[in-house]
Amino acid sequence: MAEKSFYCAAKTANQKATHGAYRAARKKGETINETMLRELREETGYSARPKELNYFTKIFVKFPDYDFVYHIFHLQINVLPEVKINPGEHKAFTWASPADALKMDLIEDLDNCIKLFYGF
Repeated sequence: MAEKSFYCAAKTANQKATHGAYRAARKKGETINETMLRELREETGYSARPKELNYFTKIFVKFPDYDFVYHIFHLQINVLPEVKINPGEHKAFTWASPADALKMDLIEDLDNCIKLFYGF
C-alpha cells in the first residue's frame, strides 16, 4: 500500500477543511528540498534521506487575498512509517488511497493536486 498511499493530516479547529497535506515555509538560506525534509520531520516525525525525496512539479495558486507557489514532492517508501504528528498543528492523521483521499473534506484545491499527481 505504501506506493499508492497519500498522507492526510487532520487540521486544527481554526482551519476550514478537515484534511490536507502538510505545508512548508522556507527559512532563509534553505533550498526547497531542505525545507521539505525539515517540515516532513517536524510535522510527521519521519526523517527522510535526501535521495528519497522526489520533486514532481509546482503549481501557481491564486486566491482573492493572496497567491503562492505550491511545490509537489513525493517519497518512494516500501513500508508506511510511523507518523508522530505535531499536536500544535494537527489533531490526527490517516493514510488513505488517493481515491479515498478524494472523498475526504480536503483543503481547497488539494483534490486537483492529487488528481494531477496520480493521473485521475
